[in-house]
Formats: sequence, C-alpha cells, structure tokens
Amino acid sequence: MDHNNLNSINAQTFSNLQNLNILYLSNNFLTNLSMNSFQNLKNLTELYLEHNSLTFIDQSLFSNLENLNILWLGNNLLRSLDPYVFFNLIHLAKLNLENNRLISLDSDLLFSNLHELNVLILRNNSLKSISKNVFSNLINFALIT
Repeated sequence: MDHNNLNSINAQTFSNLQNLNILYLSNNFLTNLSMNSFQNLKNLTELYLEHNSLTFIDQSLFSNLENLNILWLGNNLLRSLDPYVFFNLIHLAKLNLENNRLISLDSDLLFSNLHELNVLILRNNSLKSISKNVFSNLINFALIT
C-alpha cells in the first residue's frame, strides 16, 4: 500500500488480517494514525511508515505488535516520542527514526524494553538533549547512526 495518497488509516482497515507479516505504508500522506490501526496484527514482523507526514504517535499505537522486528518511521515530522511508545515491542531489532524533527530523547524509558534492538537510526534530526541512560538497556547494540 506504499506510494499512494493515503492520509489516514481507519481502526478497522486491517482488522481481518491477523496473519499479515509485512505492511508497507510508506510514501503516503499519513498525518496521524488511530490508536487501534494495528490492533489485530499480532503476527506483523515488519512495519514501514517512512516518508509520510506523521507528527505524533499515540503511546498505544504499537502496543499489540509484540512480534514486530522492524519499524521504519524515518522521514516524517515527529518532534517527540512518548516514553512508552515502543514499550511492548520486545522483539524489535531495527528502528529507523531518521529525518524527523526530534529535539530530545529525555526519557530513560523510551528504549528500556527493547533488549533485542541492534540497529537504531537517528541521523538528521534536531536533537538537543539525550538522557544519560536512554541507551542503557540496549544490550545487543550493533549500530547507532
């Protein structure tokens, strides 16, 4: 579903796709997502949301995506991240947040439950402050850019 003109995702759009593994929603015009947009996608392992116009992500948007390995959120308009937005993504290995407008990573909780994360891409943001312990629980880290 990438490279379309989508500007929103209804909470029921993917409700019957429980076996979906990979979802491409890149290169659209998404500005916000319902907190239930991905509620029934328990088998989703890869989610691509880059090159949209997302300014905010609800803290519960990804809460049911416990099998997610890859999350691409680069090239959006994100200025901040809720401390719990990634909390339930216990199998996340790759997270791309490049080319957003993030100004701080001030919560030690932000990446605290991402023990399998080994790639974190943060380049080309507007970061001015980073909490002293924000990366302290990232034990499998291979790359930060």
